[in-house]
Amino acid sequence: MSALERRRHPRFLLTSDVFVLDAAGNPLGRVCTGGAGGLLIEVHDARSIAGYYFGERTALTLVEPHTGSSSRVRVEVRYVAGEELGVQFV
Repeated sequence: MSALERRRHPRFLLTSDVFVLDAAGNPLGRVCTGGAGGLLIEVHDARSIAGYYFGERTALTLVEPHTGSSSRVRVEVRYVAGEELGVQFV
């Protein structure tokens, strides 16, 4: 069964920029797709996610740069590959 077949919530391509900061407040990347269950993040530099591992729980901050609004979310890492980080909301 593929990841798409297991997905409970559809993912949507975001047309607006939403940037992501790691738990320490450092820039991590940009949200590519999102849904009710989680996010796929395109990171600026693959080295920035080298320490992340499947199943790890952490906090991320989502920032909408045009309004300056932000939200801190608790997530669990579900996918790490190349310059992509997939997380599920917990």
